[in-house]
Amino acid sequence: MIAKTLYHITLTTGHVAVTPRAAIENSSVIAALAPLVTDTPANVPPVGWGLKLYRPKALHGRSECWAMTQTANAVDGAAMFTVSAASNPSHDRRPNFVHCVACWSPALSKAAWHIARDCAAAGGLPMAHGVQRPHHFPWLAVALDVGIQCASPNELHMLGDFERCFAWTLIESRQRRQGQMAA
Repeated sequence: MIAKTLYHITLTTGHVAVTPRAAIENSSVIAALAPLVTDTPANVPPVGWGLKLYRPKALHGRSECWAMTQTANAVDGAAMFTVSAASNPSHDRRPNFVHCVACWSPALSKAAWHIARDCAAAGGLPMAHGVQRPHHFPWLAVALDVGIQCASPNELHMLGDFERCFAWTLIESRQRRQGQMAA
């Protein structure tokens, strides 16, 4: 079953947006982001943001018990990614802007939600009161990091769109891999 909408929740504010996949009209956006679905930290063209991707790895052979990893043999159905500031020669560390957890598998939802809550706590900003785990799939939970204060107004404007586009890229990456194996 192909998902048609993404349930996007900002953990820090409690804001929820349900956005259709069709909102990303230009398929070249997903194609441009597809190479970033790798195990190595990358820079997001053309803005240069830092991107670290983590995927669940089953522990004890059980998909419902997992930890985030940067290895290729990960469980499909959820991922966490952190977006940080563009590299700057005058700074040795990039401030993190957001920590995101995307989940498109009901079997991984509970564990993915725990990871999202941990991201919110680690980001240094409180989670909004009453935020609950989504029961719609796929979902994307976003926790703002205190480093968001370093983002320019233009970056703030682009972040939400990037979060959704990259979540869709992750969700559809399995379909692309299956299509390549069948070809």
